[in-house]
Amino acid sequence: MIRTSMRRLAISFLMLALLLQVSAFSNTAAYGEGTAAGTVHYVDSQAAFTALNGRTFGPGDRILFKRGHTFAGGVTLKGSGTAANPIEIGAYGEGNRPLLNGGGVEAVIKIRNEQYWTIGGLELTNMSGEHRNKNYSGIVIETDTPGTKSGFRLTDLVIHHVDGDHWGQPWTAGILFRSLGGDATTKFDRITIDNSRFYDQWSCGVVIRAQNAAVTHHTNVKLQNLSFRNLGGMGWLFYGVDDGLVDHVATYDIGREGQFDYVVIVAGFPRDARNITVQHSESARIVPSNDSHAWDADINMGGTNVWQYNYSHDNPGGIMLSLGQNDADFKLIYRYNISENDGSGYFDLRRDMPADIYNNTIYTERTPRIGPDYASHRYTNNVWYSTSGGSRDFPAKPAFSHNAYYGFTANVTDAHKVTAYPKLTAPGTGGDGLETAAGYKLQPGSPLIDAGTPVAGGAGFDYWGNPLADGKPDIGAHEYRNDAPAKGPDPVRRPTNRYEAEDGNLSGGPVATTNRFASGLGVVGSMHVDTASLELTGIYVDKSGPRRVELNYATKDAAASMDVYVNGDLIGSVALPSTGGWGPAKGKAAIVAPFQAGVENKIRIVHGNGGADFDFVELADDVAGWNGARLKADGWLAQPDGTKLHVEGDVKGKKGSIDGKLRLYDERSKLRLQAKEAKWAVVSPEGEWIVDSVARDGVGKSYSVQLRYKPENAGRDAEAAGADAAEAGGIADIADPGEAADDASAEDTERAEDAADTAGGAEAAKRRPGGLLSVTVWEGVQASGAPLLHVPPAPLHGRLSAERP
Repeated sequence: MIRTSMRRLAISFLMLALLLQVSAFSNTAAYGEGTAAGTVHYVDSQAAFTALNGRTFGPGDRILFKRGHTFAGGVTLKGSGTAANPIEIGAYGEGNRPLLNGGGVEAVIKIRNEQYWTIGGLELTNMSGEHRNKNYSGIVIETDTPGTKSGFRLTDLVIHHVDGDHWGQPWTAGILFRSLGGDATTKFDRITIDNSRFYDQWSCGVVIRAQNAAVTHHTNVKLQNLSFRNLGGMGWLFYGVDDGLVDHVATYDIGREGQFDYVVIVAGFPRDARNITVQHSESARIVPSNDSHAWDADINMGGTNVWQYNYSHDNPGGIMLSLGQNDADFKLIYRYNISENDGSGYFDLRRDMPADIYNNTIYTERTPRIGPDYASHRYTNNVWYSTSGGSRDFPAKPAFSHNAYYGFTANVTDAHKVTAYPKLTAPGTGGDGLETAAGYKLQPGSPLIDAGTPVAGGAGFDYWGNPLADGKPDIGAHEYRNDAPAKGPDPVRRPTNRYEAEDGNLSGGPVATTNRFASGLGVVGSMHVDTASLELTGIYVDKSGPRRVELNYATKDAAASMDVYVNGDLIGSVALPSTGGWGPAKGKAAIVAPFQAGVENKIRIVHGNGGADFDFVELADDVAGWNGARLKADGWLAQPDGTKLHVEGDVKGKKGSIDGKLRLYDERSKLRLQAKEAKWAVVSPEGEWIVDSVARDGVGKSYSVQLRYKPENAGRDAEAAGADAAEAGGIADIADPGEAADDASAEDTERAEDAADTAGGAEAAKRRPGGLLSVTVWEGVQASGAPLLHVPPAPLHGRLSAERP
């Protein structure tokens, strides 16, 4: 009896400890199952958000914000992970991204003197209404102690409406890394920022900065798959960075408000930096300022700095600026880029420094010009194409060789120049997106084919990824003979998940109009005519599978609905509740649809009922899944209110599994449906999944079918273990464990001991049966209107899971 009481007492203290742990945050649970140790913290209230300030986190910990919730103010987070077990910040549940609204704080998220953090899945904003000389940012990660802080990845973020003066001290940004102090060892290493969007900010997008950049250099910095739109400052700034990569980063319309017209505004700006590579990136419509070039390799640069495979257009200042005063080993390489209407196609290289400018295609409606006269500059295999006519004196000292000059008279010393019509496919027809530059490919019979000269140490591929293998380079950014599927760099694709409505193809009545509240240049209105449609093209995804298509819109008084097609297939009708007005009022509606990798996808929005203005369409990155999921079922799945619903498989006569086939039988309504194939399956990190399918009944009538599964207590292992222990041992009153122990039977005791043994792991949750299944059936292939059959979530009898085939 003493042994039993002691065990009861131990179990009681364990339950008390678990409850105390839960009280700090909304929910916590052990995280691991035999992998990294750590604790999961679920943040679903303002109090839980504020409590983050008082915690120190450790390796493998996860901080998950609830989707659909807004959290106000800022938090300072403490603790470090390890290379194998970083601390993670993310999201859980259903709905929109968690929104962290700073409301005018120094940083919405701040981390100081820590390392090994991963942050993703969030939306951040930080507006106060003040801009000048204000120190506001979205995320600030800083260090002021000697030694290298390593291992940061910031991914899948949406950051917008951030105040702050990007030229003040200290600089501000959507994301800011900074080292404070002059010690060369006080720095960061291994910073990756990827798959994120920045828009409508007064500050810069991303700043990586050292206070004393002359001696301190952050290392291994990567920016990948980012988009910057409508910023007051620059897209990205490297101030004190060595070994930086910028890849698939698109920058549009920065400096648009004109509030910083006295400073340099460019898409990308390395300064006091070394060995920077910028590739597969885009710069467009830099608003006139002190600069307005597409790119700037500013001052005090060192090492080899390469711009390659980029596309710039409609920047009034020009293509490239470099101010010099560089290290002795500095070298600039600008190759296989395309420029359309960047001023006069201007290269403004202001110092006598090694610069190789080769195999670029430059189109301008003005007379091209080249900057200062230095013998260390070499221009080789470039195309200057002008529609303006006129004449231009090129400087005498640079080495010009095997370049093409068309549409104007170039007074230049170039013994191998080509002045014949170059036969480009469609010059001057580019738009936003790397893929829109196809008009600068060579046509058969172009005089530029094989007319170039090899460049020592040159690139291995052209703008489109074609290999340069025959030893006879063409002039310009296109290698005609090897125009085959890319075997080198990643295939070009639009590096953003946001598609502005005004950039789409309109038919049947809608019009594009300017709107100062829009994220881009305007909105598409007049979507109230029966024939109205909006088509968005140039949509590329990394892997095939389902994505949530989010429509950002505004309506006035009444709700509306639109039909959504993807790649020609009708996905369904989307309801657009009233936003109460046009102007700044915004709504968001979504539908899940499958997309294909390796091809251009298209989204078409067709008028259904009512009218709406469309600002933009986004593809959400937080829907994971795969095509052709295999479902497994054991026995009856649901028995709500006497209704039996059965999902069964028929794979070579063997029941109990489904391989592309679904059968539903509702005994109450006698509805029998068989789906020949599941259209797509979606599996979330919490174990939830959705299957949407089109089914037919015995007479060939079509139906839309959706199965939604949610496991019980997903991610709540400790809570589940506590509930099992309480139920098994009758421990209802933690304050009086002895009473609970006296009431317990020997069998109860063993059950409680089992629960206690597994309180820190996942076994208790595994023993808890099944989960919840809801089934909805609509008549017709559109999931719209009232459902014909709706089975609300009910406990499963048996287990149902989705797994890779």
